[in-house]
Amino acid sequence: MNISELSVSNYLKKEDVMPPVIVTISSITKENLAKENETPEYKYILNFSEALKPMVLNMTNGKLIAMVTGEQDTDNWIGKKITLWNDPTVTFGEKMTGGIRIQMPQQQAQAAPMSENPAEGMDAPF
Repeated sequence: MNISELSVSNYLKKEDVMPPVIVTISSITKENLAKENETPEYKYILNFSEALKPMVLNMTNGKLIAMVTGEQDTDNWIGKKITLWNDPTVTFGEKMTGGIRIQMPQQQAQAAPMSENPAEGMDAPF
């Protein structure tokens, strides 16, 4: 067992994109990620057509998706393919932690398996 398996998450982690995977954006939602009885903390979430967990969207990855897709409007990201990969140089504060990054689909990335339920992850975009 890998130590990363001890931390169960409803959202995509860097370990989930090793090796890199090609995904299709199916929707973008806004969800409250705060723990119960805490102040709400709303974040944007990317959902994919493939059988992959949703991904919490940060500003850096949002800018990368805009650059890769050529679209500043997130409504126009739906149906676009991107590659998710683990970049070990991502920092959090002053610590290098690694994290998920976005790039144009590459042939060396593997396609993520498609969801058996086509409606999965198809919440209305924000």
